[in-house]
Amino acid sequence: MILEIFLFFFAIFLVTRIFKKKGNLPPGPIGFPYFGTFFHTIQLKNVFEVKKKYGNIFMINIGVVNFLYICDFKIAKDSFTKLEFADRPSWKSNSFFQSEKREGKASGSGGSRRRLQKADEGAIKTPFLNKRCHFKHYLATCCKYEFKDEEVKSLMAKINEIQEAFLHLSIPDFFPVLKYILPTPLLDYITGASVFDKACLQYEDMVQPIIDEHLKTLDPNNPRDLMDDYLIEMKEKKNEEYSHFNITDLIRVTFDLFVAGNDTTSNMTRFFLTYMARFQEIQEKIQKEIDKVVPRGTLPGLQHRNELSYLDAAINEVQRHCSMISMGVVRYTTADVKVDDYDIPKGTAVISVAALSHKDPTYFKDPEVFDPSRFLDKNGKCIPTCEGFQAFGIGKRQCLGEQFARMELYLITAALLQNFTFAPPDGERQMSIKPISLPIGHFPRKGQKFSIKCRN
Repeated sequence: MILEIFLFFFAIFLVTRIFKKKGNLPPGPIGFPYFGTFFHTIQLKNVFEVKKKYGNIFMINIGVVNFLYICDFKIAKDSFTKLEFADRPSWKSNSFFQSEKREGKASGSGGSRRRLQKADEGAIKTPFLNKRCHFKHYLATCCKYEFKDEEVKSLMAKINEIQEAFLHLSIPDFFPVLKYILPTPLLDYITGASVFDKACLQYEDMVQPIIDEHLKTLDPNNPRDLMDDYLIEMKEKKNEEYSHFNITDLIRVTFDLFVAGNDTTSNMTRFFLTYMARFQEIQEKIQKEIDKVVPRGTLPGLQHRNELSYLDAAINEVQRHCSMISMGVVRYTTADVKVDDYDIPKGTAVISVAALSHKDPTYFKDPEVFDPSRFLDKNGKCIPTCEGFQAFGIGKRQCLGEQFARMELYLITAALLQNFTFAPPDGERQMSIKPISLPIGHFPRKGQKFSIKCRN
């Protein structure tokens, strides 16, 4: 019986592939029937190989889903600024954000994304961002709350559970025949759907009391954090017919920011320290800049940032050179569109390959060379971004937590280099900066050792 069902859907797949009007689609490799190019393009290095053969734009299919890869920055920028590219796939892995009560900016789609975009722009106010921030309490950036150690561990555990479940949840979206040939308990075990749903509900239950406490102690004239700013805006606009603010969306925003401030920032900090240990002369130049600007006995703060341009430039250059997030989040076309004279059908998943633009000599001279000065202008001030640079994404889905991430990376690295010098372990002449390559990006090697010396 199972074989007959499989053959039936396989036949449907072949017929639709043969008779489907293709139009002027981008080139791309031919994959296996039904599985597509799943086994070939699952690794990032294979995407690079496909680009060499087919150019800056190519299309592949994984199961029943078509993927458009854009490997050129200008083409990606022109495309991702259009609303037709601003949606997200309605995959199970996005269900935490897309159901009626679960819509967040990072993974939400359509109207929910546009609603939250406006909410974030209104809630994240400059006066709050200019307050002095201590990196030890990153969570306080989002909600000023006295977290106990066990609460932090529990909160991070739930976030990690949700993140880990992302990898398997969407398998039936790519291979829908599995929903018909596999028993529901087995499919649930493979995808971890019930674990994902449970973790999402538990996360909501953990954050809700924090929101309730903020509501009880809210002072509209003295917002303590982002959560207060959001709640103030929500109260001010509660009588508006199309208000963009509600408690459910606030929970989604906290999740977006907690995720952005968790593994991403810690991994980028590890990358930064590895590069400093490798390029000692650059580390020394940053330390001289810090010593000149920040009095000894005083931690570097946001008030010093304008004078620590070389440090900010070095952070940008580490992000460019290591390309930790090598491929951006998946976009989804809401209509038939044109990309560089190619016809892209509605419902195509679109990915920008940031790692390729970061190493493109069109945008960066000698791209393999680590050189922070490429992010300095003629006056020696840091250039926050430039053509070809997409560490935080581009277009209408640019990273919500970019300002927080930049602020946190600056505070952490400035404090560390002010007080410590990082070098290769004793007995090693040179620090390796070779990362671990995974399908979605590069990550620092686990267990990498440093020689750390206190500065007098």
